[in-house]
Amino acid sequence: MADVITYREAVAEGLARELRRDPSVVCLGEDIGAAGGVFKTTAGLFDEFGRERIWDTPISEQAILGAAMGAALTGLRPVAEIMFSDFFACCWDYLANEMPKLRYMTGGQVTVPVVVRTANGGGLGFGAQHSQAVENWALAVPGLKIAAPSTPADVVGLMAAAIRSDDPVVFFEHKGLFASKGPAAPPGHVVELGRAAVVRAGSDVTIVALAATVPLALSAAQRLASEGISAEVIDLRCLVPLDMATVLASVARTSRLLVVEENPYQGGWGATVASIVADEGNGVCGTSVLHITANTEDDWNIGNGRYNNGVAIHLVGGPMGNDGGGPAGNDGGAGFRPDAGRGGQMPAADAASFYETDGGTACTNCHGPTATMGPYRTVSHTPEQTGGFSDTDLQNIIWNGLVPDGGYFDPSVLVPGCDGGATCTAQARNAWHAFHRWTQCFGT
Repeated sequence: MADVITYREAVAEGLARELRRDPSVVCLGEDIGAAGGVFKTTAGLFDEFGRERIWDTPISEQAILGAAMGAALTGLRPVAEIMFSDFFACCWDYLANEMPKLRYMTGGQVTVPVVVRTANGGGLGFGAQHSQAVENWALAVPGLKIAAPSTPADVVGLMAAAIRSDDPVVFFEHKGLFASKGPAAPPGHVVELGRAAVVRAGSDVTIVALAATVPLALSAAQRLASEGISAEVIDLRCLVPLDMATVLASVARTSRLLVVEENPYQGGWGATVASIVADEGNGVCGTSVLHITANTEDDWNIGNGRYNNGVAIHLVGGPMGNDGGGPAGNDGGAGFRPDAGRGGQMPAADAASFYETDGGTACTNCHGPTATMGPYRTVSHTPEQTGGFSDTDLQNIIWNGLVPDGGYFDPSVLVPGCDGGATCTAQARNAWHAFHRWTQCFGT
């Protein structure tokens, strides 16, 4: 086997290993047979294992998961493919009401060892109904395990663990990673579900990422290293079980946490990580946590005080965090807002839509009037040119924290055209104060 393989090749390799190892493993889904899958992630399987083990199905997500559940109840270990994760909405009853509950309802007498594979995430211009990151959908359902590998080796290792699990596992394969390359998995490679990986050691800040945000975080960490900041990057690999022990141990060393996810702000896995650190992190660095998320239409309303636990700064372009533009971030065009397309100028009102939280502790070492700070920050930032999410954006947020040279904030940076008037200066000052505690943690 080659020393380096692509992510898509690793999917086929991981499936092939388990098909060879266990005759009860079968695969089913649309076009996964002779066609090799729409993303070529099952290429070669039909030739090796035939139609007895590789089942092409009709275009019906309900039929696919219904057949998979029935097969599991009769002693097989089916691996079902739902072509795009967005299509979970078409078969949600099986994912939310049937598969995850049967083991509990029967007191453990019946298990449902099904793996549901799906292509997840945006950034490739597939359109509104084919570009979402929906890990948070599955995260809301007790009884489902969730894996989301970022490397070819982890694809193989987590696939093995998922197929061998007696519980239903949702296996997210990020479309943006299919062409990426990495070391091949060694023979017999198995990665335990619920075991995060420290993929880059560091001492100044902990960055927690998943799937496609892992290489993004690693790139940002490399840039930060050139400026003397040592960033530790953690690849969660799984959301259920969730390895918070690794995260908490890292934050205990670094005293700073940045969570980077592709899910929307509301109800994403990053909020769960942030809340656990706030609850169990023993107040490190004032429990200051930055949470960077995808951008949705609702997030544009954060400045009106609707959400009261932190500032929200949108880092990703179009709604659902894809390439800017129309609903779910098609590549350009009109979005939910006329200015939401690629390269659209963010209006002054949105640039200034930052606010301070209530009921926190006073910022006692601020430039300018004392600000009231909340327990932790949830951040999702949109640059003025809403062209997408980059490691440079991430680097700048971590290091600069919106604090200019000399430590005093120029209001025109956040409020374009601000001439020092009371209203726009106050808006900019609120944003500056909201970030001040974070920058204090970095000593800037």
